[in-house]
Amino acid sequence: MGYGNFLQKAEAFCGQYGLTLAQAMCILSVIVGILCFLRRFSLRRVRLFSSHKLKILESKSLGNRQFLLVISYESEKLLLGVYPNGMRFLCKLGADRDITSKTEPPCPNVSKL
Repeated sequence: MGYGNFLQKAEAFCGQYGLTLAQAMCILSVIVGILCFLRRFSLRRVRLFSSHKLKILESKSLGNRQFLLVISYESEKLLLGVYPNGMRFLCKLGADRDITSKTEPPCPNVSKL
């Protein structure tokens, strides 16, 4: 009942404006297609121009759900320790810092082995 009533109203609307039902369906599908294209394009545009400042550069598992993370934020690199009950900032890493240097520990929060 409801579907037949809808078709009668659609035919009356199309007859009033001089359109066939097929033409109205084509126009409607074109409008829906344009809206889908614009929605998809706007989402890609947001992804392309959004700034991803925080990145995980490297991770190393230490076992027992503990691991080290090297992350970058903007131009800085940070070393984080992650363990089951939380996370701890260990130190900043410089691009030219030699981690194997014996003169000073690279991270003041971490004791030498």
